[in-house]
Order: sequence, then structure tokens, then C-alpha cells
Amino acid sequence: MSKAASKSPQRLRLIKLIHVAARDLNMHDDAYLTLLRREGGKDSSADMDLAALDRVLLRMRELGWSPKPPKRKYSPPSRQKPIGQKTQADKIRAMWISLHRAGVVKNPSETSLGKFCKRLTGKHTPDWLNHDDAVIVIQALKAWAMRERVEDAVQI
Repeated sequence: MSKAASKSPQRLRLIKLIHVAARDLNMHDDAYLTLLRREGGKDSSADMDLAALDRVLLRMRELGWSPKPPKRKYSPPSRQKPIGQKTQADKIRAMWISLHRAGVVKNPSETSLGKFCKRLTGKHTPDWLNHDDAVIVIQALKAWAMRERVEDAVQI
């Protein structure tokens, strides 16, 4: 196997998945090595080609392992307040989540929203924005939504 092939992203991803699966299945070292030898023909997943890694992972799925979806920490939804009591920060969060649901925002976390606010206003969270700064962020989100043709975010 060439050095370039040994570091391919697909290969490294399969190796990581095999290690996660072994941990999730609570496989002891002996059982893990037996599985690697039987399905992949090697003592280490690092020495296997893509086909062997696929066979090992397939066998682990047959044993009951399935990958878990990544955990995402979403920005908190607008609080359950009457409409007249919602703040500009609530509106910013609602727009952010709408843009995420439309596939425009990749990371819906509060941290990511904070970085967006900081880039525009220098403040780390929508809760710290004064009226003028909040208007800047809202207008930026509206412009972004209009460019991406996301009607839901504009109408919030």
C-alpha cells in the first residue's frame, strides 16, 4: 500500500469507525484481534486496505453496532414568552435556527452564533447587544436569508 493511499481521508475515517465500534461493543483485545484477523487478514486496522476495513466494519454492524449521529448543541429556542415580550436576542436566535434548518448555517450552536455576532459588533452573545448592534445583526441575517432565498428567516 502506498503512503498516499494509507493516509486517505476515507481510510482514516473507516479506521476511526472501527475503533469506535470496538469500544461501543465492549470488545476485549482478544476478540478484537480475532475479528481483525478473520475479516481483514491483519493484526492491525492500520495495515488493511479499504476492502478489508469495509469487511471488518460490516461484521461489527452485524454484531449490533451502529454509528450514533453527532451530538449538536443547538442555540436555545426563543423563550416561551408572549410575542410582545420577546427580545431582539430572541429574534436573532430564531433567525439563526431558521437559517440552520434551511441548510445555510452549518453549526447551529450558541457558540457559533456568538462568533457571528462578535464579527459584526465585537460582542460575544446576542444577549449583550444594545438596540443598534442588534439591528446590525438582524439586518445581516435578513440579507443572508434573502441571498439564500430563505423566506422563513426573513419573516420572523
